[in-house]
Amino acid sequence: MGKGSVEREHRVAPRRIQLSRISHTAGSFGGYVEVKSPLNPQFYLALRAGYEIHHRVEDDGGAQNNHLYPERKSYEFALGYHLNHFQTLKFGYEWLKTNGVGGTRDNAFGVQFVTSVQSLSKSF
Repeated sequence: MGKGSVEREHRVAPRRIQLSRISHTAGSFGGYVEVKSPLNPQFYLALRAGYEIHHRVEDDGGAQNNHLYPERKSYEFALGYHLNHFQTLKFGYEWLKTNGVGGTRDNAFGVQFVTSVQSLSKSF
């Protein structure tokens, strides 16, 4: 069993979105943290948590809202199986939480087949 890994990202996107009758929009923040751990040479387990936050918006009439889009959070669990050096089969489940939206309608179970392809070594 090898060592696990931790990845993280935090991004700030101060941007102006052009929408009709909107005079001011602020940026957004987002990020994730992922922990991956091998269970044995062929299987690994991964956990990931992420978020996305959008800031206030103001229209030409001066009306304001604290968020352009609802804040979202996600939590993901995945089990991966290395078929060989170039191919992996992943099974995962993702829980999505959006402010103001209840229930589990946005949750997803997924199966992925991941492969790598050797690049072309000859030019034409």
